[in-house]
Amino acid sequence: MESGIAEDCCGGKASYDTRTQGCCNDEQVFDLGQEYLVFGLQCLAPVEPQEDKIPWNCTKEWPPSNYASVWKRYCATKSEDSHMAWAMTPSCQVGWLSVKQTSKSAAEQNALEQCQSRATAYNQETCHIFDLDGKLCARQRCGSKLHDATMIGCCNGQVFDSRTQDCCSGRIYNTETTGCCKGRLFKKEPRRCCGDKILFNSNTHGCCLEDGPQIFRFGSQNCCASPKGTCRIPAGITTCCRKEGNWRLP
Repeated sequence: MESGIAEDCCGGKASYDTRTQGCCNDEQVFDLGQEYLVFGLQCLAPVEPQEDKIPWNCTKEWPPSNYASVWKRYCATKSEDSHMAWAMTPSCQVGWLSVKQTSKSAAEQNALEQCQSRATAYNQETCHIFDLDGKLCARQRCGSKLHDATMIGCCNGQVFDSRTQDCCSGRIYNTETTGCCKGRLFKKEPRRCCGDKILFNSNTHGCCLEDGPQIFRFGSQNCCASPKGTCRIPAGITTCCRKEGNWRLP
C-alpha cells in the first residue's frame, strides 16, 4: 500500500479507497452515499434465526426461491394480537408454519409437531424453530433478488426504493409527482385520491373519511363527525354539522 493512499482490503479479495468507498459484510465494496440501497438490497447480512445455534444451511440466501411465496404469505399474517412460528430442518428441506395462535408456545408447538411428522418421513432430520412472531420477515425475495422489505419494495418482480417510489397495479412510480388511485396512476397537483377510491381536485374539494371515503366541495359542503359524512350547507349558516369532522388532503 503506497504512502498517502487511504486503501483497505475487503474480504481479502478487493482493495478500496476508504475516503469514498466502504466494505459491507467483508465481501462487497460500495460507494459512500449509497448505503441505503446497498444495505437494503445488495449487501444483506445473513438472517439470525430464533434457534441461532443450529447449523442452518439457508440463512445467507433466505428465503430461497422455493419458499419465497409461502414465506411472504406467512409474513402477511403478522399481527400484534396473535402469534406465529416457522419450524424447519437445518437443511431447510422440510418446514411448516403456524399462524394466528393465542400464545408463542402454541405457535411453536403446532409448527414443530407438523414439521417433525413430515421430516421424520422424509429424511429423519429434527425440526427447530427458525422464526418466531415474524422477527425475520423484513427479509423477502423479489424475483431473483433478496431485499430488506422495510427499505425496498417489490413490484411485479422488480425492486424499488420505497422512500421515493411505490407500486400501482404492477407498475413502479415516483411518489413525489404521481399517485395511485383505485389501481390507476395519476399526476398529482392538484389531483389527489380519497381513500384509494375517488380522484378529486384538491383546489376545490377535500377528502372526508368519517363515513367511508367521500369528497366535499369547499364553501358549500362540510365534512362531519356528527352526523357522519358530508352534508350541504344551507343558505345563511356556516355549517351543516353538529360536530365538525376531520378531513384532509391525502
